[in-house]
Amino acid sequence: MRLYLLLGGIAAVILGWTAYWFYIAGEARDAVEAWVAENQKAGVTAGYDAIEVGGFPYRIRIDLTAPRLALPKHRQRPGWRAERLAVIGHPWNLRHLLFDLTGVHTFSGLRPDGEAELSLRNGSGRASLQMDPDGGLQLLSLHLEDLRAETAGQVVLDGQEAQLHLRPSPEGNTHHDLALRGRSLEWPGAPEGWPRRLQDLELQARINDPALAAAAPAALAAWRDGGGTVDLQKLLLVWGQTRIEARGTLALDDAMRPIGALTARITGHGQIIDAAVAAGQMSETAAIAARTVLGLLASAAGGTLSVPVRLQDGQLFLGPVAIARLAPLSRQP
Repeated sequence: MRLYLLLGGIAAVILGWTAYWFYIAGEARDAVEAWVAENQKAGVTAGYDAIEVGGFPYRIRIDLTAPRLALPKHRQRPGWRAERLAVIGHPWNLRHLLFDLTGVHTFSGLRPDGEAELSLRNGSGRASLQMDPDGGLQLLSLHLEDLRAETAGQVVLDGQEAQLHLRPSPEGNTHHDLALRGRSLEWPGAPEGWPRRLQDLELQARINDPALAAAAPAALAAWRDGGGTVDLQKLLLVWGQTRIEARGTLALDDAMRPIGALTARITGHGQIIDAAVAAGQMSETAAIAARTVLGLLASAAGGTLSVPVRLQDGQLFLGPVAIARLAPLSRQP
């Protein structure tokens, strides 16, 4: 008798879980379809060619074929499309979603010289999104491997690995902590003399306003005018024989150019001067003086150059030496 009761209990649990899974799966499909319909009414073009829901019994997996999203009424008409997209969640915790981003993603938009597209192909791509009970961001992580970005038939980025992590800072919901990491990143179209390959890139920063993430000039200007800053807690660049470690604070000036002050430890600073000359940022005469001054400072510190770095009045200063001109990040709105 007890055996029958036990078997009956197990069967009831299995049937109950099965019913619950299919209910959640149906709700997930309906949520996607409702989201697409609601955004269409708001002037957002969103859609896909096919949708499949699976993952029974432990996961809810939504596979979208040819997903796409565009803002045709926006003045820059940004858009995105992909070959496929998979969203994965667990029935007991739908506030944590995983995304399979493997494949080709195409981003489009208007530039001053016309419409442009950027194609990003990655051999392996995944993202993780965690939300709090109120729907706010807890953590966003992105990890791409074997990535290549192309535009107009030209490769603009080729890399072994890239990671991004974003989460609210303990200081409050107007601050976000950002971490970037890259390995073996190549920019074939970099200006002559400037690094075309970084062995390592690592950045840790605290941003005091999420509006910085917006690409629109008006959003950047609003962020600047509101006193927005980026606190670089760690910046590491390894480029050939050059290694740069820096930290400090950055913002934007009235002309939308970077402004700020950093402290840096640099080995192989001669390669930076050579790059500045090759890029037309520094004359040979100025380079001779810079090598002398910075060489003396490095020798006094045992071969490592420890100097303040200033971004001011549209110029980048390495210690007392101006080595580059800084262009505006965007045109004024």
